[in-house]
Amino acid sequence: MSSSSPSAPTREELLAASQRRLQARVSTEDEASALRFERERDTRQMFRRLLDPGILRGVEKKTAMSSLKTLLTISENLLSQPHNEKFKQFKPTNPLIKKTLVDVKGALEYAVAVSKLFYQALHNGMTPMSTEIQMGFRAEVQNFQPYYVFNDRKTAELRIGASVLREALDRQAEREERTVRAKQSEQDSAELQAKQVKLAFEDDRKRKALQDKLDRERRIAREIAAAQLAAAGPSSPSTSPNLMPGDGVPLQGGRALLSPPPYQDEEYDSD
Repeated sequence: MSSSSPSAPTREELLAASQRRLQARVSTEDEASALRFERERDTRQMFRRLLDPGILRGVEKKTAMSSLKTLLTISENLLSQPHNEKFKQFKPTNPLIKKTLVDVKGALEYAVAVSKLFYQALHNGMTPMSTEIQMGFRAEVQNFQPYYVFNDRKTAELRIGASVLREALDRQAEREERTVRAKQSEQDSAELQAKQVKLAFEDDRKRKALQDKLDRERRIAREIAAAQLAAAGPSSPSTSPNLMPGDGVPLQGGRALLSPPPYQDEEYDSD
């Protein structure tokens, strides 16, 4: 008796199996990401405290933002090119580093919390004995020159510190954008109000010009009428007699007579 060979999976079955594997992988990645996020919470909080009140309070806003941008540039350069030796260290004597990190309260501590022993040793020309690493940089002296060198085992701290810097800069950018929009809205409102005032002024000016024109035309008309009357001269008096009310005007031969005809009595007329 021959056994039948199993049938090949259909296209729908293969697609369903692929979706199940993908969902399982995504679920595993999400779970790992959630666990890592929870595990790194304390570190994030530490970096946030280093920012505020560490850098953001007591420092002029523009200066503080410049410091955060310098720290983020150092972090992102190293994260994008972890094997580039140029990005693994920086000198505190560099003009930009000195201006934005060394001279700004709390900025240098974000990259490396330098203990008092480091400063004492540096000023005394000695090799520092200890430093407290934060974002992964440690203080070293090379050829009598101070450097801050990245510790390759601190990549996680570097990544977290960079994300906190990015959050702070994004929040500041949003605040500045809202401020710009508010100012623009106020400017638009002021411009609209000024335009309305200008239009009202133009309407009043046109209305006054029209009224002045009408008044001028009326005045000219009155002056023309007065001139015409003056040119016509005084009116001639009437020659008709004044008749008393009720006086009749006898007619003779179709003509009006001013006095009645003489009375004639035919009965007593002698031949």
